[in-house]
Amino acid sequence: MLENKIVFGSGFNGYMEAGGQKIVISGPGVHPYDMTFGATASCLYSTFLDYVNANQLDVRGAEIIVTGEKRTEPDPCYLTWVNVDITVDSDEDMEDIEKAWDYAWKNCSMLNMVAHVAKCTFDLKKK
Repeated sequence: MLENKIVFGSGFNGYMEAGGQKIVISGPGVHPYDMTFGATASCLYSTFLDYVNANQLDVRGAEIIVTGEKRTEPDPCYLTWVNVDITVDSDEDMEDIEKAWDYAWKNCSMLNMVAHVAKCTFDLKKK
């Protein structure tokens, strides 16, 4: 079972407790779409590593930048597009890195949820 505690005071001022950490949700803190982008990138990378590890590929890390746009009118306000830029630090052949990324792109549950409302694209590079 997964469980996080989210507490709100007056207005949109609150925090989430997860993994022994407290994440501020409000004005200068983290907002829901920040967490959505972080969760999507984390899920993609974790699923990417499933393939990498199963195929004994050498990947030292990656940098992932997630961008997107949220509709403001008319309601509902949901994401219209999301782009994931990933730069992988590896000496493996690009073809192997692409296979691992394709696996992640097809199997990441967070991305699949986001893809229900937004057009999702990516740009994959090696460092």
